[in-house]
Amino acid sequence: MELHLPVARYRFLLRATTIIKFYAYSGSAWRGLFGHALKQATCVTHEKDCKNCLLYRSCVYSYIFETPPPVNAEYMRRYNAAPHPFILKPDDLLRELNPGETTGLTLTLIGKANQHLPYVIHALQQAGERGIGPAEGHYTLEKVTQETWPGSNLEEDIYTNGQLSPLPAKIPAIPPLPSHVTLEFQSPVRLKYQNRLLTPQRFEVAAILGNLLRRVSMLSYFHGNAPLELDFKSLTAAARSTAALSTELKWSEWTRYSSRQKTKMQMGGITGTVQLNGEDIKPFWPLLWIGQWLHIGKATSMGLGHYQITMTEPPQTQIPGRVDK
Repeated sequence: MELHLPVARYRFLLRATTIIKFYAYSGSAWRGLFGHALKQATCVTHEKDCKNCLLYRSCVYSYIFETPPPVNAEYMRRYNAAPHPFILKPDDLLRELNPGETTGLTLTLIGKANQHLPYVIHALQQAGERGIGPAEGHYTLEKVTQETWPGSNLEEDIYTNGQLSPLPAKIPAIPPLPSHVTLEFQSPVRLKYQNRLLTPQRFEVAAILGNLLRRVSMLSYFHGNAPLELDFKSLTAAARSTAALSTELKWSEWTRYSSRQKTKMQMGGITGTVQLNGEDIKPFWPLLWIGQWLHIGKATSMGLGHYQITMTEPPQTQIPGRVDK
């Protein structure tokens, strides 16, 4: 399986200048603030409804935040939106940030969205002046760093004194398949399988693999360098026959505030760990590995569905990735 989907992770260090409060999980608030600021920073027509705008399928805000499928798209033509090419994940599950305190915000841009990084940084700077949360707290942008290589855990300053020097987005290097793999769901994974919400009691590995198959395929098609060429029928059948070696899962409930509906909404998902046999997941190994950057399930753009992989056999060598030029 050959992937054509470069990714880049950026970390924004933010310092509160006034008190900042959140209703609950702050990822929802950050996503909403980012969307408003990006539209304000890039919109030139000031149409209330983007769908009525002449630039609907060509402006930066529309592509990143609304992501309508192109008119000539072979997939998802009946859908209002394709998968968004960004993921915002707060470093801390904060309820309150006092003046002078700092927090981090991790932003993953997928594929072609990386070319719009300057607009993203400008929007998050302006968002600090706009205010976030019920108290409309303000912050300043202290620093922007970028992971030097996906999974390296090494960061490099890329924005200093108004000068931006980002690194190229890269395709994560796929390590050799180990004998056992553990998935740790670090933020709630919310998805449906066979028309039912996936819970710890009704957990199926096929739900995770099937969602990854669709998500990576759609992201590759709309935002990558080339479509993902796979035998979807045989992979779907293989996913249904894959079982977990063990699970330690729980249901994690969280609340988000919908500014559109002016109400709080309950949205829960599974967290915990799942152990898998390496040979069982061999056809899906590249998908599982890159999924650590892409997240799975619902509300990925606000940080849900994040997981990390632990391998019992550490890789000896890595397959070189490719650079998106």
